[in-house]
Amino acid sequence: MSSSSDEEIAAAYLLLKKRRKKTNRRFWVNPFYTINLGYSSYIVAQELNHDPVKFHGFYRMSKRTFQTLVEIIKPEISKRDTNYRKAVSAEERLLITLRYLATGDSYRALTYYFMRGLTTISNIIATTTEAIWTVLQPKYMSTPTPEKWTSIADRYYTLWNIPNCLGSLDGKHFRIKRLPKNGINVL
Repeated sequence: MSSSSDEEIAAAYLLLKKRRKKTNRRFWVNPFYTINLGYSSYIVAQELNHDPVKFHGFYRMSKRTFQTLVEIIKPEISKRDTNYRKAVSAEERLLITLRYLATGDSYRALTYYFMRGLTTISNIIATTTEAIWTVLQPKYMSTPTPEKWTSIADRYYTLWNIPNCLGSLDGKHFRIKRLPKNGINVL
């Protein structure tokens, strides 16, 4: 190819790029969400506070457990209001995340469910799950000591008569390979 054809291609590219309009954001908050915020599931959740059975069925935990979890992770997930908008409350952040974890609904479905934008839902779920892990992991999923591993293996052997095992997964099949020079000692 000659340099003049390369220059023509480059000039045509720059001309097309210049003509292409920038796509600016049309709204800070989509009016659909602003108008319908009163119909979101957060409002429904506030009504569910009066019926513990329905609250548990909807969010897969009791109201008491929910309140405890909110108090534990609130410092990690709370945001401040700005001059432009009110922040999403810690309770609503947790409700959105719990609904996602309990049902596996898509982010798109949750946007209509809670009347929040897609990016907002995505950020809320990411930050809240990270906060839940950060706060609860040291207490409930700490790394066991060698004595604890031995205790777990002994308990499993007592229950299921399988030695040197720490647990099992339901519904999943694993191939077990015989260790070299270890004959029959696998099971």
